[in-house]
Amino acid sequence: MTTEARPLLTSEGCEPRPITLVVFAPFGGDDTLSRYPDDLTDTVEQHPLVLALAEVAAAGVNVCALVDRADDDSWRIDIPAGGQPCVTSMWKQRMSSPRSLAGLLAHAMQQHKGSAIVLSMEGHGAGYLPEIDTAKLAQTQLPKVNGERVYWVQRPDDEGGAAIWDRKGDSPPLPMDETLLPDGRVPGADFPMSTWGLGWALSEARRRAGGEKADKVAVVHFNNCFNFSTELLHTIAPHAEYATGYSNYNFFTAGRSYPDVFRSAQAQRALSTEALARALCEGNRAALAALVRPHPTVGGMVQLQRLPAIADAVDKLAKALIAALPAQRPEIAKAIRKAQQFDADASFALEVPDSLTDLASLAFRLHEAPLSNTVKAAAQTLGQTLGKIKVYGEKDKPWVDPTVLWDFSSNELAMNIYLPDPDLSGTLDWRAPYYFNKQPDALPAQPEVVDFLRNTSWVDFILAYLKGVRFAGLRSPVIPTFPLADKPGDYCKPC
Repeated sequence: MTTEARPLLTSEGCEPRPITLVVFAPFGGDDTLSRYPDDLTDTVEQHPLVLALAEVAAAGVNVCALVDRADDDSWRIDIPAGGQPCVTSMWKQRMSSPRSLAGLLAHAMQQHKGSAIVLSMEGHGAGYLPEIDTAKLAQTQLPKVNGERVYWVQRPDDEGGAAIWDRKGDSPPLPMDETLLPDGRVPGADFPMSTWGLGWALSEARRRAGGEKADKVAVVHFNNCFNFSTELLHTIAPHAEYATGYSNYNFFTAGRSYPDVFRSAQAQRALSTEALARALCEGNRAALAALVRPHPTVGGMVQLQRLPAIADAVDKLAKALIAALPAQRPEIAKAIRKAQQFDADASFALEVPDSLTDLASLAFRLHEAPLSNTVKAAAQTLGQTLGKIKVYGEKDKPWVDPTVLWDFSSNELAMNIYLPDPDLSGTLDWRAPYYFNKQPDALPAQPEVVDFLRNTSWVDFILAYLKGVRFAGLRSPVIPTFPLADKPGDYCKPC
């Protein structure tokens, strides 16, 4: 028996609409996620995520998903509300390509015209990622220093995190020049979709569905690690209404929370887009709280039309900080160290030298620091602009490392922002060369740059903050680990 999708989701000035859940699941580079939860998941139909999506459809919500698995095809899963799954091989998709996501979204919009699109990005993510043309990266294109090609040597990280790569030859000044990843890998070849690419995919899907007149995506749920980031949220803001996500680690649960969230949505008959975005965040919290081991997370939800004002406030604070440098660099560095850090250096301690800092926490610490009135005023304005974005924050020792405490209970939390080398050690995240170059084609392999970098002074502040710091090395270009929920043994797999 088929149950028709009833009108559910309302937006300001709009009639209620049915919901279509679109799920993008790039598991192809990870055997564990592909066969979650017990390595016995032989077919895509047996995967817990797909089983959860069938429950969502049974509740009266349309489902379109693209699930890519290791040593398997990429599968499109179509389930009309109340209907049966149709599983179609799409051969093998390159899931880091924005065209894969744009095609899925366009398919969903065409199949379910007029429905509100809720997009969930599953499995993989790491906040800001540059757009890189891998065809332009080759060993022969590495820059010369004093007429000789540079090369890399690996050494251990003294802090116990990921390996550091020393660049032999004369260290270039900041910003660094074009770089192949130090271990010889081509960046982007096996990484998640770039920040620019995600924005392009949303834009392209709307273009195919009717251009600027096409409805925006109602909610983007970043159900992965580190993607509740200023750069990413600003990039998708023109093409979506709300976003939900997690600034630090999230834990992979294979859609465990979705059936309850959408059953509750159906029971309400009509709810706002904001309420559904919040429910997705709270649903993740509830699913993790039900597990035996501690899984502390921090979740946020934001109306994306707020992002231009947030970017403007970041720009004004960055300019005030630049004016305070170098005289007040010690005070600024102390404020950064006291701000909430999120893990990005392969250890689980949330402290510098992590390269992701909570933007609201940083604003609060700068406001209380002995800095100029201009900095204090700009920090206060930014903090106010970031109000009521945090939905929840847990405090516990994560099972992945019970020697550390993750405390997300502070009210001064909102979203992360990339702030490499906060402790002025000269050791940088591999993304820094791309992040520091604000213009497209400033580096041969970087054809696109997100608007947040081009249109704010945030990069200028980082460069002013790091001015005079001798470049010591790059942190290993490895996507941070993704903890798994309900897996035997205390281990995790790469995100």
